[in-house]
Amino acid sequence: MREEMINHKKRVFITLGFACLVIAGGIWFRASREDQLRGKGGPGCLSFGQGKTVLALFEDFRCGPCHRFMEEIFPQIEANYIETNRARFLFIPVAFLEGSKPLANAALGVYQIDSSLFVPFVHELFQIEEPTPEEILSAARKVGITDLARLAQCIEQEQYYKDLEKNLRLGEALMGDEFGTPTLFLNGKRIDTTWRDISQKMDKKK
Repeated sequence: MREEMINHKKRVFITLGFACLVIAGGIWFRASREDQLRGKGGPGCLSFGQGKTVLALFEDFRCGPCHRFMEEIFPQIEANYIETNRARFLFIPVAFLEGSKPLANAALGVYQIDSSLFVPFVHELFQIEEPTPEEILSAARKVGITDLARLAQCIEQEQYYKDLEKNLRLGEALMGDEFGTPTLFLNGKRIDTTWRDISQKMDKKK
């Protein structure tokens, strides 16, 4: 009987120890992902501006609310925080909606060709109904991209598809069941995408 009790206690301690390791591992995994949003990110994370404060946006270029965010909220962020060097802004394109992967791939390509035309190009991407190479190149031509051959190669070779998959996995790991776009993080912590909430939380960073 005594030996059975000792074995039972051992099993309990082993089970508890394993559970603690799982919990600790989950906390570390999430923390490491949040740290990515405080740094410069990877090849699929596009950085604008300077500053210790980092705003990171997950968006899909076929997402209606993302379009509204870019039209209504981002210009205020750009004027108040990016251009004034109060914050660095990370765009993290994801592609989970139908037809969005070619658009996001092209956006990453445009950033590498001329980062100053990325935002105007994104505005044009949201206007595209059929994400064909011809429509994407037409949008690039409209905003002044000169190296269309390089962009066409990026589109044909699906150059950034792997980076987009990594972005998607990062977003899913951070948001879990609440995954969606647009989603904004401030120094690795999720915040609302309303201008009121963004400005209030940024004011606390002064």
